Amino acid sequence: MQKITKQHKQRNLFSGYLYIAGIVGLLLNWAACTKEAPEQSAIPVIVYDSISPLELTQFEEKVHIYINYQDGDGDLGTQNPDSVSIIVKDSRLQIADGYHLKPLSPPGTNLFIAGQLDIVLKNLFVLGNAPYEDVFFEVYITDRKGHKSNMLKTQTVRVKR
Repeated sequence: MQKITKQHKQRNLFSGYLYIAGIVGLLLNWAACTKEAPEQSAIPVIVYDSISPLELTQFEEKVHIYINYQDGDGDLGTQNPDSVSIIVKDSRLQIADGYHLKPLSPPGTNLFIAGQLDIVLKNLFVLGNAPYEDVFFEVYITDRKGHKSNMLKTQTVRVKR
């Protein structure tokens, strides 16, 4: 009969632990591979980041509105420079202005995109006779399928003469 030593028993026990750890590892790997990515909305979503400067002299400085965006199917922006995708409304005016947005993903692709936009507003000026005016902006974007994002409101900016 063969003698079973203490060292032999420990080796068998260690082999058993390795076997169980290997099975658990395989199961975890399999579970990670079979999860589907969460479905993203085809409707764009925007989040206000910042606006600068908060005070400016009319006609001399540009205003930068920074917004973060995400779109589930990546169809933001157009090749046509005459097409508008960014809508910005000055709180002092009745009618909004439209701005072109170049495509943010390759044409013909359907993929989730996210990033930040810098919307540059030029030539702001005081509309009335006051030495300054306070203004905020409302912004939304549209995608190529016509989906309209949520609307956001910026901080107030002071425009001085």
